[in-house]
Amino acid sequence: MDYIETYRGNQACEVYFFSGWATYSHPVKPIGPLDLEHSLSRDSYYRAWLCKRGDKELFVLFEAVEMDKKLTTIPKSSVQKPSINIYKYDGSNSSELGEELSLNDILKYESFLISLPDDLLYLTYVEQKIVQSFEYKYDIDGNLKKVIIMDFDRNIRELNY
Repeated sequence: MDYIETYRGNQACEVYFFSGWATYSHPVKPIGPLDLEHSLSRDSYYRAWLCKRGDKELFVLFEAVEMDKKLTTIPKSSVQKPSINIYKYDGSNSSELGEELSLNDILKYESFLISLPDDLLYLTYVEQKIVQSFEYKYDIDGNLKKVIIMDFDRNIRELNY
């Protein structure tokens, strides 16, 4: 899967995954497209949100995501599907799976259990954290008006155009 369809407020969006970004001008330029499976198998990845406003697609958000992963003792044999599977999980040593989540839920949940089609025998507990973001605001004609930046120290600043 190359992207996830979702909503941001009332805007229909597609969220794409990347290995990095280039340029220090805005909007940034995502580079190294990834599919969802490869994004989730990495220790970090980037998400680019393209949302529709009228007949325009606007690049509204770019997020840097870091993931801390821990192998659990829950065997993958408890999951029968050979694709990406995501479950609620409280991070305890329990061997019980929580409710199965949709792929869209990785955009909402900070932690979950995941089964990827890889060679690991056990499910992986993932804690993800947005460590940097660029949120883009546009005028009615689709011209960039403002960038809201969250840096690695979680400081927020705004650039007006």
